[in-house]
Amino acid sequence: MKSCLPRTRTVLATVALTLTAQQAIGQVGTNWSTQDHRRKIHLQADDTSPAPQSFNWPQANQKIYNSSGTAIAEYAYNSTLEQHTFRLLGTEGTAGKRSEIRIEDTLTTSNYGMGQVRQFEGYVTFYQGTNNQCLLQIWGHEDSSKAAQLMIDGYEGGTGVNGQIRFSGVPGEPNKSYGSNLYGQEVKINVIHRQETSSSTQGRIYVYIDGEKVVDMVDDLTPTNISPIGSNYMKFGCYGGVRNPYSNPRSVWESVSYFSGGQAPGNNDQFITFPSISTKQSGSAPFSPNAVASSGLPVKYRSSNISVASVTSDNRIKIEGPGSVTIWASQAGNSQYAPAKVVKRTFTVQ
Repeated sequence: MKSCLPRTRTVLATVALTLTAQQAIGQVGTNWSTQDHRRKIHLQADDTSPAPQSFNWPQANQKIYNSSGTAIAEYAYNSTLEQHTFRLLGTEGTAGKRSEIRIEDTLTTSNYGMGQVRQFEGYVTFYQGTNNQCLLQIWGHEDSSKAAQLMIDGYEGGTGVNGQIRFSGVPGEPNKSYGSNLYGQEVKINVIHRQETSSSTQGRIYVYIDGEKVVDMVDDLTPTNISPIGSNYMKFGCYGGVRNPYSNPRSVWESVSYFSGGQAPGNNDQFITFPSISTKQSGSAPFSPNAVASSGLPVKYRSSNISVASVTSDNRIKIEGPGSVTIWASQAGNSQYAPAKVVKRTFTVQ
């Protein structure tokens, strides 16, 4: 199993980030507190790359180069869209192998410890050329044979699949996969990690994609930390050696947020009824999309293109300009209800 942990000769770009969820729908479950942990960008050429290099924020674009001066891995950040773009440039033997952000689980004075709970949320799109690259990883133990507790990878998926998500680390399901035709399609990922408190009180990891629970697995590793940054963290980006015939793998993450201290959702099912949205004219007044959750809990919205339509503070849709836009409707669940599966409606503004 590959890991997203930096190796001995890794080229690193180090950046302190503050990320907020401008267009995010919201974490799943209840009673979560937003955390703003230290983050670092990692860029790696290969296992024989030169000594580490550091790049300080606020530089929004970072690249590393081979000996010929050709860029082989890069990261870019658009603060307006809260959008992170990770790219490995080239083909097998020429491309870099790592462009990612590590979220370090450091509180004011100490790392996350046993029994604590954390949640990652973000919206990811990965593209053709991505195959067996790590999009998101949970890391929680300094023993490298156990540390990669769960990896969420972007795969081609075989003939006709055209992009799927695959999980590494799910007990009894070594090739567990999700979806098809995912190349170029944005999906929402939430990961809840309740860490083990003792050998007799195991932890749990839940993964939700577009509101649907797709992983529910035991975490039987006691978390450990290496001072000062700890070995107990999550990473997101694009990591893994490029193999022919694939090239230039790329992932884009938006509205990444991190939470702690909450509760996972309940198990009662709910669903969203979301009527279609007719074509709108530029200058039209804000409107309610009228999505309803069967649980009676409030529905939240997200816009795929805020230059066409945005979501107002009172949960209405505001027309911003011409084009096509998709509105996401989501209900995050509570202590009784599981999250509703996300429902999307696309419309045009003329």
